[in-house]
Amino acid sequence: MITFSVEPFSSIKDEIKGLWQKHYDELILDKEKFVLDPDIEQYEAIERNKLLHITVARKNGIMVGYIFAILGRHLHYKNIIFASHDLYYVLPEFRAPRAFKRLMLASENSLKSKGINYLHSRTKLRKSALRSFEALGWKPIETTLTKWI
Repeated sequence: MITFSVEPFSSIKDEIKGLWQKHYDELILDKEKFVLDPDIEQYEAIERNKLLHITVARKNGIMVGYIFAILGRHLHYKNIIFASHDLYYVLPEFRAPRAFKRLMLASENSLKSKGINYLHSRTKLRKSALRSFEALGWKPIETTLTKWI
């Protein structure tokens, strides 16, 4: 059985490196430009400021998925306390049955209990999670664009 818990970055920062590599290998296309090099010090600073929320999925004690959310007040609407997903991932062999849904609900419930009232996320066009998000009541509201200059 997969279990879900909120865990501090400081306790998982070494363990998560293997999952970050698998996440990167599966989803990143421009690997010559996007070299995996997480800014550990920045994550630690965000955690020190109590603005990092990590929900972890484990199978027999081994991490098989995660959702990283950055917390804050919306700059345009200061009454909105939001969480923006930085990362989310579940190892392919653990995605069924509904592991992503259960991980997302565990994260949402924990965030709600902390006073978060708005969630923001993104999904890649390739290997899109849009249908999974929509099944959980999320609505697509904008498109993100990028450009190298």
